[in-house]
Amino acid sequence: MLNSIEKIIYLSLFLLFLIVREYFKARYRKIDYKKSKVKVIDVVLLAFNGIAMIIPLIYVFSAVFDFANYNRPSWINIIGIIILIIATICLWMSHRDLGSNWTPTLGIKTDHELVKKGIYKHIRHPMYSAHIIWAIGQMVILPNWIAGFSFILFAVLVPLLRIRDEEDLMIGEFGEAYKEYIHETGSILPRIKRIE
Repeated sequence: MLNSIEKIIYLSLFLLFLIVREYFKARYRKIDYKKSKVKVIDVVLLAFNGIAMIIPLIYVFSAVFDFANYNRPSWINIIGIIILIIATICLWMSHRDLGSNWTPTLGIKTDHELVKKGIYKHIRHPMYSAHIIWAIGQMVILPNWIAGFSFILFAVLVPLLRIRDEEDLMIGEFGEAYKEYIHETGSILPRIKRIE
């Protein structure tokens, strides 16, 4: 039941986030893998990740989780909106800068390039950053212990379990160039450079 401003705003921004992802999925649909490293745990995590993103939609369109609602000041919505917009921009920049190198699963494409421009100049895994930022925004904007917090566990768990495999794959493909890139950038947050 779209009976609150939080639900309407969340749904609007969720649709925008989804449009960004689906646009780039459609644009780079053909994937010719040179190497692929998909594990059962990846498939399981992605399935649970999807479920965790559906729970807020159930909350938006029904009263099933209303028993877990809590009160908080309405001005918090502004913070939640800002966080969700930042997440969406981060996702868009990630896809835009990665271009045709994006793969939905762990893999190296036949014509894969090491992307170090745009957002990738500062962060090696900005899509994971976008999902973590989204999960934080979701917690802030949805005043519900179930729907608000449903995504955070998987938004954090997926990168923790996948980044090592992704980086091993990239090192295998790009060697020293990727190792240097690791030292130049942060994983999901920009690296803070020392001022000398």
